[in-house]
Amino acid sequence: TLHIWKARVASGASGQAGQLRRAGRALQVICGDGVALELLELRLEGKKRISGEAFANGQRLQENESFGEVN
Repeated sequence: TLHIWKARVASGASGQAGQLRRAGRALQVICGDGVALELLELRLEGKKRISGEAFANGQRLQENESFGEVN
């Protein structure tokens, strides 16, 4: 389970809802309509809180990878 502890709204995003993208050093989840959530602090179950950037680096996420299924 992934817990999101801190995030902020980011505008000017493009892509399908649920897709992950790197915006510079930031990790964002596309929400649609040009809006994304920038993930600032996350925690995997049983682990300590880490930054979105550290999470993306440690998980070796690929550009446009998605969280779960997108309908």
